[in-house]
Amino acid sequence: MPLGAIISAIRLGRDRKRSRIRTHAEHSYDGVWLATGIWAAVITLGNPIFQYFPPQAIHVLISILVGIAVYSSGHIMGLLSFKIGALLWWSAAMIMMLVPDNFHSLIMAAAIIPGYILPGYLLRRSVRSMRTE
Repeated sequence: MPLGAIISAIRLGRDRKRSRIRTHAEHSYDGVWLATGIWAAVITLGNPIFQYFPPQAIHVLISILVGIAVYSSGHIMGLLSFKIGALLWWSAAMIMMLVPDNFHSLIMAAAIIPGYILPGYLLRRSVRSMRTE
């Protein structure tokens, strides 16, 4: 996920340089994901040092947060696929609360495809189809 965030930030920067128009929705969307990225960095880099949260809670917290960001993105853009993706992230977080923590990484990895990559792919496909019309 960190590598994907870096690649997305680079591509977003390039796209923003080409486009001179910036909408309120884009601004809101960027804010949601910037705040999510900062929070994820703080929790994943700071918690091993300060040990505020128990280690088994980290994947659950990140899944809840990603669900919030994905849902907010879907709400801003009016996309049902993102809202469903958020439900998958929250469901994964609840499942992680029920199973031993050695399964958390596997559950999180399984949630990435239907809860993050698939909605993003559907958005990309719809944007490309709008550009060709």
